Formats: sequence, structure tokens, C-alpha cells
Amino acid sequence: CSLEVVEVNPVLDIRNETAEIAVDLVLSALGKRIL
Repeated sequence: CSLEVVEVNPVLDIRNETAEIAVDLVLSALGKRIL
């Protein structure tokens, strides 16, 4: 099993939103309940 995570262009990222969403998605994939 593998997981690949990429982020959008940091220049276009407002207030680091996509990075925070990516962290939540990775945590969810590893078993953490985020909702």
C-alpha cells in the first residue's frame, strides 16, 4: 500500500489551507478520525 501527497503551488495557497487539508487527509488515511 502506498500514499502520495502533493500540494498546490505554495504561492497560490491562501493561509496555508491546502497544506492543512493535506495533513488532515493523511491523518485520516492513517486511521485518525477527523470528522
